[in-house]
Amino acid sequence: MVKSSAQLMPNRIRYWRKQRDMSLRQLADEVTLAGQKLHFPNLQRMETGGRQLNVPYLEVLGRVLKVLPADLLNPEQGGLSEAERQIIDTRRSLPEANRAMIDGVIESQQCYRDTSSRT
Repeated sequence: MVKSSAQLMPNRIRYWRKQRDMSLRQLADEVTLAGQKLHFPNLQRMETGGRQLNVPYLEVLGRVLKVLPADLLNPEQGGLSEAERQIIDTRRSLPEANRAMIDGVIESQQCYRDTSSRT
């Protein structure tokens, strides 16, 4: 089975860095300017999974790349897929009455959630 690029990469730093048209060196420099010292080789290892990505780095990388820290994680690690991010962004942009309707739909579907553990 062929793995998708999201499955091959330990996180989504590279994805967002390329979306922002930044080199690794540029991103490392921006992170350092934002107050979290990060050498180029360490960023390179983080991006490829050779170094653990901790919360302080997630936060500053998210700020520099203009994404939420969770967006730097693969969905398998608790990050959001593109579809999930779109749902959240759409809900947040709606008037309160529309959000209440969506919340009602979500609540009505809770009985179908995690049914595998009920057998």
